[in-house]
Parts: sequence; C-alpha cells; structure tokens
Amino acid sequence: MLEFVKKNRYKLALGFIVMIFILCLSFGLSSTWALDTSLVTIDLNGEDVITINVGDDYVERGATVLVGGKDMTKDLIIDTSQVDVNTPGTYYVTYKYIIDNENNLYEFVTREVNVVDDESPIITLIGEENVTITLYEDYVDPGYTVNDNIDKDLHDKVIVDNKVNNQVVGDYLITYTVTDSNGNTGSVKRYVKVVDINDKGALASSVNEILYSNTVMKNRFNSTGIYLYGYFSKGGSSYKIKLKNTSSGEETIALMEEVKPYYYEGNITLINLDNGIYQLYTVGNGEERLENHLGELARIVRAKIGNKLVTVNYANDEVSLTIEDFNYQYDVLIDVGHGGKEIGTSNGNILEKDLNLLISKYEKCRYEEHGLSVLLTREDDNDALMMGSSSQELNRRGYAIGYYGVVSRIAYSNHHNSTVDTSRMGYELLVQAGMPKKQLATEFDIVSDFNSIYKLTEEHDRVYARDYDSERSYSKLDGEKYSFSDYYAILRIPYQLFNTKMVIYEPTYMSNNDDFNWYYYDKNMISVSEIKIENYVKSLGKEYKSDNSKCVYLFD
Repeated sequence: MLEFVKKNRYKLALGFIVMIFILCLSFGLSSTWALDTSLVTIDLNGEDVITINVGDDYVERGATVLVGGKDMTKDLIIDTSQVDVNTPGTYYVTYKYIIDNENNLYEFVTREVNVVDDESPIITLIGEENVTITLYEDYVDPGYTVNDNIDKDLHDKVIVDNKVNNQVVGDYLITYTVTDSNGNTGSVKRYVKVVDINDKGALASSVNEILYSNTVMKNRFNSTGIYLYGYFSKGGSSYKIKLKNTSSGEETIALMEEVKPYYYEGNITLINLDNGIYQLYTVGNGEERLENHLGELARIVRAKIGNKLVTVNYANDEVSLTIEDFNYQYDVLIDVGHGGKEIGTSNGNILEKDLNLLISKYEKCRYEEHGLSVLLTREDDNDALMMGSSSQELNRRGYAIGYYGVVSRIAYSNHHNSTVDTSRMGYELLVQAGMPKKQLATEFDIVSDFNSIYKLTEEHDRVYARDYDSERSYSKLDGEKYSFSDYYAILRIPYQLFNTKMVIYEPTYMSNNDDFNWYYYDKNMISVSEIKIENYVKSLGKEYKSDNSKCVYLFD
C-alpha cells in the first residue's frame, strides 16, 4: 500500500511540472505576440517622400527603431535595391525590423523616392550664331547637334523655324526647338542678316559679261564652300556647276538658280569632297569651263572650309580648285607694317617701319621661346612677303596676309599711329567690321590688360572698324557687327578673299611726344608687347613664361 502511494505521488509531481512548463511556454508566446502589436516603432529620418534628379546619387537618410523603449536601430534592415537613379519613376525604400525569424514576424515602413528628369535637352549650333549673307544668296544652314541626359537621339525631332528671306534686306531669326520624352524643352537661336553689298572689295564686279560666254560676276567663301553669281550665254532653262576631279574623273554637280535670263547664282558645297584638283564647268544648254575675269583683288583665293583647305586657281582665267586636308602651318603670323621706301610715320629720326620691325622681331623671339612657330611678313627693311620687287601697295600686303593668315592660328599687323591732332594718345585696335565679339575674345582680354597700364588722358574709340565707302569709324567695344566693307586692305582682303581674322595694333601715337616717350624711351613698349604675347600664348594652350631675358637684348 505504501508503495502504491509513493508511485502516485511521483506521477502527480511529474504532471504538475509538465503543467507548469506548458503555462510558461504559453506565457512566453503571448509576450512575443505583444511585441508585434504595440512595442515596436520605426521612425524615418527626414521626409517620408523625397525627390531627386535623374543621374544624381540617392543619399540614404536612415531610420530609428525602438522596441519597448529600447533603441534597436542596429538591427534595422534597409533595402534600397528598388531605386534606379538613372531612370525616371517612383521607387520605395523599405525599413524592416525582424521580431521572430522562425515565425516570420516583422514590422516595416517605406519611404517614397521620386526620380525625375527636369533637365532640358541642349541644342548646339554648328557654325556661327550670327551669319551674314548677300541679297539673293541662298542661305545654307550649317546644322546643329542635340544632347540630352536621357534620350539618345533627338536630332530628327528638332523643329526649325526658319524665317530667312534672301530676297529682302533685313535681320532674320531662326529658332531651333526640341522636346525630350519627359516633356523638357530646349531651344537656341541663330541670327541671319541679309545685306546688299556693292563695295569695292571681293563682291564688286568690274567685268563686262557680254564679252564672255561664261564668267563669274561675284564670288565668296561661306561655311560649306563657295557662293557664285555669274553669267552664262548657254544657260537655257537650267544652270549647274560641274566639278570634275582631274585624277579620278569623278564628277560632282551643284545646282544653281536662275536669277534672270543668262544669270545664275548658288552655293557649291565642298566640305564632303575628296582631296584633289577639280576643274569647274558651267552646264546648261551647253557646257563650258567656268571662267573668272574679275580683278585679282576681287577673286577669292583660299580658305579653311570645315576640315579642308580650299585653294582657287585661275590659270588662263579658268577656275579650278585644289582641295586638301587642312593643317596649320604657323601658330602666329605677324605682319610688319611698311618697309622699303614706304616709311610710314616718324618721330624725329625714328621711323615707323623700323619700330614696327623691332617690335615684331621681339614678339617673334618671345613666341618661339614658348615653342610656337612664327612667320614675319618681312625680316628686314626690304619689301614684304609677296609684295614683289617694287610694289608697296597696301592691297598687296593685305593679299599676302590673307594667303598666309588662312594657315595661321593667330594673325595681326604691327603699326604705330600718327595724326595732326597732337593731343591724341594711347593704343588703338582696328578690327574687321563683321567680326562678332566672341571671335575677338582674346583681343578684348588684351584691351582689358592694356587699360591697366596705359595712362590715357583723352577719350576716343580704342577698338573700332572703319567703313571703306564713307571712311567713318564705328566702335567695336560692345562687339557690334557691321555689314560695310572694311577700310584697310589689311582687314578687308583677308576677310573677303580668305575668310581670315586680322587685327591691326597701333600701340602709341608717334605724333604725341609725351605718349611716345612713355612708350619708347621709358621702354613700356616691352610691357605692351608682353600683354599681347601672354594672352595669345594662353589662347593657344601654352603656359606663359614671363622671363624675357633672351629676347630683350633687341632693344639695346
């Protein structure tokens, strides 16, 4: 009996222990479930919704986790894998705190990330923003490129609003507009001036066309090739210019427009032609070699067209073209003004032609110290380059400057001033009438530096262009573009026959003793030249070296 009681006691004790274990287990589970409903809080740092621009980095702000008041942020899991910063859209970042891995219990919140594209496409003009064409000349648009941060090719979606009327003199606007796939719009403008130029330069005609079956009346280079206006007695109902490669025999046709019976005009595109020599023919009811009977200073000669050097040849007055890959031959072309019997002005026994040569030789020496190649139009007191044995005409100088200026990165002419008004003093720059300010950026930097050293006591135009016909001067300090023909052949001929920028420097008035003494006897001419040298050297991507000890001996 006693043994039976003992056994039941053991059974009761064991059952009691099992019951307590079950009660504890149940209590523990109920405690775990309580965490899911009330004890876990997740608070985002920063805004619940953020917006970033496509391509920008997403910067995670983080969040804070409290479990029953205890900071458990270290166990927070942040998932940013959905966010694609390179594609516009709405994405979500998830912040998760796991309560029980085994039973897959967790608490989470999300942050909304909006990736947007608010960047407009960029249209970049090929060629100049400001273009001048002559009356009745076809306007050939050089084109444009389009870049967008998202869309790869928007070129065909550009809308071009072209209001140019080449039949009427005036100013016209071309607007280029494009909208990307996200609704962003970009635009750019080009300004076209139509002018009627009948000057004494490249566009002047001194030809009696009736004497010839076929001759050029006007010619000029443009951004893609050549513009021609001519007479052809066998024109008929259509006019064409044929270019025949003398090596391959390949022929290229350029269509012309009939201006009036027997007169045609149009553009010949050259930028895509292969290198070689091309003979030119006019084709209508008949075919003849294209002739040019204009005077030498009215015939276009050569120019940089795209990546080609185009040279026009006139053997026996028949026109042919040489097309070759363009390469610069010189970094700097310096025209040494006057020379030989043409002395220029003077100050006592000091002749301008000698002072021009001294300054030019010093500048050449300094440029060469920077590793630049330099061509002087004369190295001594003889006639200048291409001037011939006796001629000293400014027209010939301008022609030579244009011919070599085409293959020079920088071209300018050194002179020194004089006037009957002895109060005049200081520097002057003469520039081409049609040159916009952005093409004269380096020269305006030079002007700014000049202003820091010159002691000017009277005011007049320091940078200007001069009208060939009226002889009136116009300020270029604000970069205005004028349609008149330049007064000085040094400026006019390079531009009209060669499309070459040229600048004339007049750093002092030799007729003003105070001005000249400051410049010459006080040796400030060295500082003046150094300003030009420094700015041009930097514009060519070289590091300027201020030590001039190896060149300054020229002034001893």
